[in-house]
Amino acid sequence: MATLTIVNLASEPTNIRELYYALKVGETITIDRASVDIPGMTGLIEAVAAKLVSLAVTYSPDELATGLMQPPWSVEAQDMARVNAADPAAGTFTIRVLFAAGLGGNPDDVTIYAANALPYKFRVLDAIAYVSTNVALMTLDVWTRPSGAGTHLASMSGATTGRNPNLLTASAVATPGTLEGLFVNRGDDGIAGEVLLTCRLEN
Repeated sequence: MATLTIVNLASEPTNIRELYYALKVGETITIDRASVDIPGMTGLIEAVAAKLVSLAVTYSPDELATGLMQPPWSVEAQDMARVNAADPAAGTFTIRVLFAAGLGGNPDDVTIYAANALPYKFRVLDAIAYVSTNVALMTLDVWTRPSGAGTHLASMSGATTGRNPNLLTASAVATPGTLEGLFVNRGDDGIAGEVLLTCRLEN
């Protein structure tokens, strides 16, 4: 049996219909339920979604031993929960692209997602470039369209080797669309290294 700890967060009593009980303001109750029954407790789930109550589930050692309560071995970016822009908490994922130096002397784009292939809406929270081959006075800029067009998501120095942080002072959102993708615009194709973006999915 799983142990459910439910706390009333509302400023008035909150009824949980599966329990035939209304939690008093600030009240905490603990109940035991079979893990298979929890998804069917729609009244409780609706109260959690409405932020009327909080819910913590503690599985028994026998349930944990089955492995069925564990996350999948592979959790991909698209498995993260979408959040509203104003929501303070969210899971994060990373996008990484590695690129070798070209002949040098010309700007170019390193394609992460081609135009019209951006898979989901996300906010870029931070970015880092690890530059192994630098070109003086040049930058690495992340855009949603080729050739430095669309939404500017990040900007890092390509002028020095090593770890170069994002120079932008605000986060930015990439939104799927016909022309939208994800590109690293190199001020000079002689720059080599990698770019890592820290992102969160948004509605």
